[in-house]
Amino acid sequence: FFGGVRRALIGRIIDVHRFECAPNCVLVYEGSTIRVRTIRRVDAGEELCHSYIDLCSPTALRRNALVETYGFDCDCDHCSSPTVVRHRAEAGAEKDLDCCLVGPASGTEEMSSSEREGILTRAAALEAECATMDDVKCERQKLTEAKELLAQVLDPLHSELYRLHGLCLNAAIVEADYEAALVECSEVVHFLETTLEHVPNHPLLALQLYTLSDLEATIPSRRASAKEHLMKAKKMLLVTHGPDAKMTRGAQAGIEALSGL
Repeated sequence: FFGGVRRALIGRIIDVHRFECAPNCVLVYEGSTIRVRTIRRVDAGEELCHSYIDLCSPTALRRNALVETYGFDCDCDHCSSPTVVRHRAEAGAEKDLDCCLVGPASGTEEMSSSEREGILTRAAALEAECATMDDVKCERQKLTEAKELLAQVLDPLHSELYRLHGLCLNAAIVEADYEAALVECSEVVHFLETTLEHVPNHPLLALQLYTLSDLEATIPSRRASAKEHLMKAKKMLLVTHGPDAKMTRGAQAGIEALSGL
């Protein structure tokens, strides 16, 4: 990886390094310094490639975002060929990832379009109500209701359900309901592990594994799992941020604390 690259050179970095939906490096901000760190093995002469859009988005949305914002159509291998995943909710059946990210829940084929749209509309209305609320408890209740409605009609890996899981996770943490937060965080981690399977050591997955471990550590029966997830997060953070980074050192301290319990 390259160290000590100043923020003023970020434009040049982006120009020099090719965009790729399966990147081999990430940009890490350290105060006024930006470092380019590789996240997988890079052979001599191999071009450094990074990403600056949401890699969890469906292919069509990623490509449209790149055309509209950056003026080019991505033709990388990840965009050009389908990604097949094993679907947890369907006994490990193989499915196209894009179909999961935008598709309906299994078993809803007989549902009328008007019934489906009605459920989606009610969920959107509930979420919209949250924007005008100051009561965290009521807001969380509305978000939970919206999520449960979406779960009736959307694939468990649908992008909108992932977004609602994230909102419900944040709301549960605010209310210190760590058991509920653990359920939501587990869904977030599963989504990221599935959609980012082609990107080793993605920083977002490392962060959510760290969060998952923190939540599990509050429940005595889950502390072994907490340590396992934190060790996995630390392994990624060593690659993406290095051994001296605050999060990496925090992960090591957490592992030591869990080992002593």
